[in-house]
Order: sequence, then C-alpha cells, then structure tokens
Amino acid sequence: MPLLKLKTLADDECRLSFASRMEQLGIRGLRKLPFYPPTRPYNLSISHQHRFIWYRVAKVGTRSLLRAFDDAGVALDARHPMNVYYSPADYQQYFKFAFVRNPWDRVVSCWYNKVKQRHIKPEQGVVRWHGLGEELLQDLDHFPRFVDYISGWDLTQGDPHLRLQTCLIDLDQVDFVGRFENYAEDVNHIFTRLNVAPPSLHTANKSRGRESYRQYYDAQTAAVIADLYSRDVSVFGYEF
Repeated sequence: MPLLKLKTLADDECRLSFASRMEQLGIRGLRKLPFYPPTRPYNLSISHQHRFIWYRVAKVGTRSLLRAFDDAGVALDARHPMNVYYSPADYQQYFKFAFVRNPWDRVVSCWYNKVKQRHIKPEQGVVRWHGLGEELLQDLDHFPRFVDYISGWDLTQGDPHLRLQTCLIDLDQVDFVGRFENYAEDVNHIFTRLNVAPPSLHTANKSRGRESYRQYYDAQTAAVIADLYSRDVSVFGYEF
C-alpha cells in the first residue's frame, strides 16, 4: 500500500489533492537525480479500496468505463488526473490495466470527434480543438489533410487523443491490456478480477454516422499512419 495515496479533489475530477500535488513536486525533483529510475507521467485512474491502477488511453472507451465504475459503485480516489507521476514500487500489489485500439481506427475516431463533430456547448459556444481557427478546421475536415497535419507532430507526447498508446501505458508494469475490439468481454474480465459484478455498458462519445475506419483511407494515408504508429502496431499486433 503506498504511503501517500494519489487522490483527486471531490469537486474536481482532474485536479489532484494538495498532498498529491506536493508528492508530484517531490517526484519531479527526484527525477533530476542520476540514480533515480527514469519515468514518464501517465493519465491514471486509481481505486485504493479495490487496489487498481487504470492507465487511461483516450478514444478507447474511457467515458464508458468511468460510467461503468460509477454504476458498479466503484469509487475512484484519483478519477481523471492527467500527466501524473507515480512510483511503481509503491503500487506493486495493485492490479494495473489499460485498453488499446487499432491505431488507424483511433485516428479516425479522433478526427471525427474533434474536427468533424465540432462540439457545441450552449454555455461556451463552439469549442474548437486546440483552439484552431475555423478556416483551418474546415481544411482539416478532409481526412487526408488531417493525416498530413498530424504527421509533423511528436506523438510521444502532447494531445492524449493522438499520443502513442505505448506512451500512455507503463508497459513494464501493466498486468492486463484489453482491446477496444473486444471491449465488453475485456471489461467483464476486469470486473471479475476486481470481484465486482460487471454492470451493463453504456456507449459514451459514440460518433454517430461514422463509417468503418477503412473507408476514410487510401494507400498513402494508411501508410502514413502505419509509420507514425509503428510502435503501437508492433507492440499490440494490429493490422490495417
């Protein structure tokens, strides 16, 4: 059991508690020491009661699983913090899991959700992805242009919706990697492992009207994504 349990605020699921923020400062300081094991921050959800860590990978059923935990009465002490450092040695007894998705499908999902479906919130108006101007967003409406646009990004960091999944999961520590393509069965496996009755799954953030991801690609764009996400493809064994 970790000496200092990572937690988020009760009224802000993304903001760490004061004690957890102080711990983050300490870990950042230790990382500068030559003998400290190298580590990267992750987007973590943690339950100390059920002793698990979930490495959240954006665009892979995240909201659906959060709702499933709520429906099952599984309290998340750290619900939705981003870019969190943790010490694996403090969580050796925790079950650690993640979900991954076919990279070609995941890129289409991000494009469709963030560009094609401009989120409209009554209190905020149009929320533009990365604050991009409407003219550029209209240009990115064309999927090949979107692929070209992200091809210059460093996908080992930055936007978690497009970041390499291998950079969002601690591959040295994870115990189970579920797949979006087998989502319901793998969610049931996790709940069974936690000794919690699995609830009915509700689909969140589903892109209505979207065709199969393969319909959006040609040979060139498929090759670009294969190159950009070559590590995800290799580690998780995906094919176009």
